[in-house]
Formats: sequence, structure tokens, C-alpha cells
Amino acid sequence: MLWPLAKTPMKEVGKLLIPMLIFIAFFSFATNAFYPGIAGKPYHIVYQWGWIKISLEALIYSATVALRYLAIFPAATVFIMTTHPTKMSVALAKLKIPYKLAYVMNIALRYLPTLALDYEIIKNAQRARGFEMDRPQGGLVGRLKAVLPVMIPMVMDSINRAELIADAMDLRCFGVYKDRTWYHDLKFTKTDYIVCTILLIGVVTCILLRLFVLKRLWVPV
Repeated sequence: MLWPLAKTPMKEVGKLLIPMLIFIAFFSFATNAFYPGIAGKPYHIVYQWGWIKISLEALIYSATVALRYLAIFPAATVFIMTTHPTKMSVALAKLKIPYKLAYVMNIALRYLPTLALDYEIIKNAQRARGFEMDRPQGGLVGRLKAVLPVMIPMVMDSINRAELIADAMDLRCFGVYKDRTWYHDLKFTKTDYIVCTILLIGVVTCILLRLFVLKRLWVPV
């Protein structure tokens, strides 16, 4: 529901969603295969294949964690793809967050697209040099070797860029003063206060439910 409201391109969302689903599937498999009993509790095997045991308790636990990721991921995706990093930094400063921390988050979000672009550029450059990037041979080891010619230049370029940013911030005396001004300014409206109030009520309600009602993860015994 959030993606259509935010008018987020589904093609871009899919690029982020597929790795997330792969991670959830791997986590669920690892949980069920290696940890059939949760927190040392007795468990009930529903399927066994060799040394791999899948229990009802592990299925419920992995489903709970997967739903938690799926609940956070859409909101985080919409936030990143619809919010300008500078405006987010200003908003954090308005909430009395130290501007150094706000600027760190600004830089981190701003360079996510840059890293993605660098990855594609380096990958195409290595492909032009004759590296097999699309269908590497040799199984998992071959895939890791195929990634190294891309990741090493990418990491080195990121380190050089970080040093340039740090030098530029030092030359401008960033962090010397207790407070700073912002070129872009945001003003809280009535809608902002209403949304913040609703979110605060929701967070407090979840905490109270966790402390006094849902005291622990339920698993069948």
C-alpha cells in the first residue's frame, strides 16, 4: 500500500526487494535446519531429511522474524526513495539530534545511489577487460572470485571519496561550533504534529503490549 501511495517505481523496488526475500529465505532455512529447538525448549519435528530437522517451533520463530523484516522493509524503502537526505538531516536537527549525527546519516543516504552507480561502472569496465561477470564458473568459489575484481576497486574508491569529504569538512571547520545553520529549513505544520503524536502513541502501545501482554515469543509446547 505504501509503494503506490508514494508513487515509487516498482522496478526500483524490485531491485531492493529480491535480495531481501533471498535473505529471509536463507535465514528461515538456517533457523529450521540448524536450530530446531528455540531457547532449549522441547520441539516437535514436522519434517526430517537426513540431518536437517524442521520443527514447528522453528517454523513459527522464523515466520515471526520474517514478518518483522517485511514490516520494516517497505516503510524503510519508501522513506529512502522519497525523502531527500538534506531534508532528513534538517528534520533530525529540528528534533534536537546532534547535527554531526544528522550529517553522517545525510552522507550515508546520499552516497547509496553513488555506490550503486560505481558498482555498475566498475562491473562494465571489468567485463570490457575480459572478466567473466555474468556466468562465472566454479560454483560458489568462482562467484566469489568474480566479485573480487569489482569489490576491491569499489572499496578503494569509497575510501578515497571518504578521505576527500573528511578533508573538505575539516577545511570548513565542521564541528567547531555547537550549533549550525542550514541552507534548507523545514517548519513543522499541524499535520506533522498529528503524525508524530500518532506514531508516539503507537510506539508506547507496542512497548506496553510487549511488557505486560506479549511477554515472550509464543511457541507451541
